[in-house]
Amino acid sequence: MDNFSSLPLILYAGNYNGRNYGKYNGKLHFHDGMELVFIKCGSCINRTPEGEYPSRAGDLLVIPPQLKHQQVDQEYVETFFVVFETTGIRMRQPMHVVTADGDPLVGCWMEQILMLYRKRRLKECNFLLAALLQHLTHAENNLEEVADYPERFRLVLDYLAAYPGETVAIGEVARKFSYSTTHFNALFHRYFGKSPSAYREQLRMSLARKLLLNTHEGIAEIGQLCGFPTAHYFGKVFRRTHGISPREYRSHRTFYWAKIDEDAAAYRLTPWDS
Repeated sequence: MDNFSSLPLILYAGNYNGRNYGKYNGKLHFHDGMELVFIKCGSCINRTPEGEYPSRAGDLLVIPPQLKHQQVDQEYVETFFVVFETTGIRMRQPMHVVTADGDPLVGCWMEQILMLYRKRRLKECNFLLAALLQHLTHAENNLEEVADYPERFRLVLDYLAAYPGETVAIGEVARKFSYSTTHFNALFHRYFGKSPSAYREQLRMSLARKLLLNTHEGIAEIGQLCGFPTAHYFGKVFRRTHGISPREYRSHRTFYWAKIDEDAAAYRLTPWDS
């Protein structure tokens, strides 16, 4: 079976044609996954709590998960965008703009990803996105592993990302890398604001979503591949995380987008394909 744990999972892809010159195109919003936005023509500004990011034709915006942002058109704008999740790439900086006007592959591949997504050729879509990310990593050097983790802790993260379904206890993982339980827990809370077990569960849920959407494995088999001993326990954790069962997630092929309701300041999940 293909190693889907290392592939990105596209949550949504689309294009935008903007004619609202100098106005906010939509509400302040964020996504659960990372977003790439390629500016095909025109110019715009993306506003975030951290500052403003002007971009023009040929630029690629890299927007990390859960960063509130809002696009403001400076003129007529056309963009391609893709939102995805991956456990294999972490951001060097909170948000940045890649100048890609001298690299025809970036715009071409973004457009092809959108075409494949609309045809529901999702496996090819994810593979092409993986190729684009690798191209950006090596050619543009704008996506890379975070450099400020201690070297030994980075090995822990690589190990957990490579083997999310391993059933070894978290305490054993800590000892494997010569950490005390207290120090191990403290590092995860410092860098991720959660326990090692919660971090691994997040990786397992990411792998589960990829397998549900991209393979024909049974629910119980997927649960076991993700480290859950029974289908019942897998379903319980999946429902607690996503609000629906694994079977419902697979059958509807629904992609979820996290939005901010500015008026109610409420967090909600909205299905795009219903």
